[in-house]
Amino acid sequence: MSPSELLELSQLAYANGVSTYAIFLTISGGYLVAAHLAGSSLARSQYLLANSLFLVLATATVLAMAAFFTTAVRHADRAARLDPELVVLGSPYLVAAVTAINLFVVLSCLKYMRDVRTPKVE
Repeated sequence: MSPSELLELSQLAYANGVSTYAIFLTISGGYLVAAHLAGSSLARSQYLLANSLFLVLATATVLAMAAFFTTAVRHADRAARLDPELVVLGSPYLVAAVTAINLFVVLSCLKYMRDVRTPKVE
């Protein structure tokens, strides 16, 4: 493949990753709104179901996003090796950092739901 084809594949993978990130933000935002509005009045089974669905969907989107970004970085690196004049931005370390931050967001959302369900007594 030529460098331009590899860069196109890289850009497509980046675009898919960004789209997946938008889905992740939608899932997380919806979960937080539901937690804020109805979290304290949910039955235990509803609470477990909501948490389970959120955990599965949010983790799946984070992992899909990481896969897309990793693919994009690999294609861009291959293009840069074929054409040394290309300047490629992106790093596997950046992908790992973004993935870790997003997993922290998932855990923070779960903690928020828990805090809403068990308010502190002062």
